[in-house]
Amino acid sequence: MTAHSATLDASFATALSALAEFSGAPSAFWPVLVQTVQRQLNARAVWLVWRSGSENPGPWKVLDQRPLEASVPLEEVLSLAVLKKLGRDGVTVGQGLGGNLALGELQTTDSNKQIVLIADLGGTAAALAALQKLTGFLSVPQAYDALRKAKSGARDATRLAHTLESMGRVLDSENFDKATLTFVNDLSERFACETASISWRAFEGLRLRATSHSEKVARRSETTFLLEEAGQEALTQNKEVMLPATDQKQVSIAHEAYVQVVKPGHILTLPLIQRTPDGQTIELGAVTLERQRQQFTTAEQWALRLYCEMAIVPLVWHAQNSRWMMVRMGREMARSVPKALKPRSGAGKLFTGALVAAVVGALFVPLPFRLSATAVLKTDASAFVGAAY
Repeated sequence: MTAHSATLDASFATALSALAEFSGAPSAFWPVLVQTVQRQLNARAVWLVWRSGSENPGPWKVLDQRPLEASVPLEEVLSLAVLKKLGRDGVTVGQGLGGNLALGELQTTDSNKQIVLIADLGGTAAALAALQKLTGFLSVPQAYDALRKAKSGARDATRLAHTLESMGRVLDSENFDKATLTFVNDLSERFACETASISWRAFEGLRLRATSHSEKVARRSETTFLLEEAGQEALTQNKEVMLPATDQKQVSIAHEAYVQVVKPGHILTLPLIQRTPDGQTIELGAVTLERQRQQFTTAEQWALRLYCEMAIVPLVWHAQNSRWMMVRMGREMARSVPKALKPRSGAGKLFTGALVAAVVGALFVPLPFRLSATAVLKTDASAFVGAAY
């Protein structure tokens, strides 16, 4: 890229700094960039266009423009010769719309996209003078993206630290009930929810095990039944269910019934599913959060998935070690059986069948037996009686 000397006034330097430190989303960054370029270059019109940076690039598409009704023949303006100059110098002057255009290729962290800024400046002198300022905008998207990723990384690191701290408290709980209560209390505090609850698998489906800031759970109430049905609904679909809905493909009949009764404002249910090393999935339960203030954002949903994924292992451990002694003994005995003799294998099925047949035979088939022993007969008193003659 050819270096262009430019005398940066205070307004120009401030504009560059504000763009590089822009804190909004990328979708909001590009319109601000176009407006700033139009104002700083005093351009009649500005277009921001992009295409795929692959070996077979597609057609040019308009990312943003000012004014909205302005149009430019992109294929004519962005000819092969112009693109070669942009690749070599970064900025160049082109022809179009009966005047001169200043063009610059923006630098981004995404190598799969080629983004070009086109400014209609009128005369040739104005276009050549604008190239000096336009050069200053070329690296702004790259700086903005790098700063945004750095902020996102710091935020993600903070959330991960909070998650690990919460998991430590869950592991330190005495039993499964206290572990679930600790988990939902942390969720309620971290995400500013009025209520957070967890339902866990049982013989009849899901069963409500804990509600935030509540030592006891009303297991036979209507709201508890509706909440368990909502958790089962998310677990069956294997995805989050949120109301008001953002995903039109979700099934939320049970959630709508719960909302009509409780009116929680905003509700989000996340399924708890454990994935085994052999690729199988085990449905464990569901976590439901309720909040009146505002809807759950995409970043909060990502953080909640992280919380739930990391909570599965300690919750399963507490659930297994909080069962009756006989159940735990049976589980350990089944675990100690060699893999070749487990019921899933052919040899294991034969072994299990033979063992069941032996038990049934021992219970119902009569077996003959004999006892042999010596005996001595003793009396406490004796008398002599004569025989009848």
